[in-house]
Amino acid sequence: MQIVLTTGCPDSGWEGVLPILQEAGLDIVGKDFKDWHDSFFGNEAHKEAIDNHVSLTPAQDYTNKISTLLSNSSSSDILLAESRSIWLLDYWASYFPDIKFILFFTTPQTALSHALQNELDPIHFLEVWQTANRQLIQFQSHHRKRAVLLSAEAACQNPGGLVEIAKHAGIDLKPVNDARQTALACDLPPLESMFVSSLATLNSLQELYVELEARAHVLGNSNTHVKHGQVDLYNYYLEQKSNEKRLLKQSELFKELKQVKETTEEENELLVLQLHQVQEELEYYYRRNRDIEKRWGRRLTVLTIS
Repeated sequence: MQIVLTTGCPDSGWEGVLPILQEAGLDIVGKDFKDWHDSFFGNEAHKEAIDNHVSLTPAQDYTNKISTLLSNSSSSDILLAESRSIWLLDYWASYFPDIKFILFFTTPQTALSHALQNELDPIHFLEVWQTANRQLIQFQSHHRKRAVLLSAEAACQNPGGLVEIAKHAGIDLKPVNDARQTALACDLPPLESMFVSSLATLNSLQELYVELEARAHVLGNSNTHVKHGQVDLYNYYLEQKSNEKRLLKQSELFKELKQVKETTEEENELLVLQLHQVQEELEYYYRRNRDIEKRWGRRLTVLTIS
């Protein structure tokens, strides 16, 4: 039996890749797996734990239900697909050592478009998106032999590449129609599209997305990856960010020096103005004193003659 668990950030649109996995021979365990999550995450304490980014481990009765569900399956190639499983990855890895993982992420733009379509608060959603994708990065780094991290957009553009990359985690998939390509982003009205484009450029989102791209497996010649490789991309990004910070500091220093120069020039102009005023006052008192001396000199002369 081959059991594959696939997940990604909730409401980010990654599920668009599921038809490809089904075409590749995996049978989705649908309603029963969803009901299991509904039951577990219906607990308010579990919802609060997710909000606080606490790792969750279901009780033994939940484990028994999943074991029964898997053992009763008539398929030899099972696909467990559920966004909420992203908060239980450590549990699945620890309690079900035979499960293999395909982890998907989407671009900030795609994720935001789906969040707005689902009428979610975009700011809160982006917090969830960042937390969820960091969870994917951490989990895949600890389970490289049984987990692959992939761009959902790249997988939809290159289904054959997805089939090949799955072998890295020991997942054997059937060949699929490589000409089949699916777009994941939602069509939004112009105003919402502008909002998504603007919000998706936030540095924190772009930094995390570049790290995701750097750590993800490359699907053939997909145009969502650079040809120079993931690590080169990430290192190049870090170098550019370092250069940006250095240039920003230089720019700030230049502004400070310019401000000091302008202040100094203003002070110099004020000093020159004050000097002129003092000079005018000195000339005034000099002329006044000279006139006084002349008047007193004439008076003294008259008195002397008298």
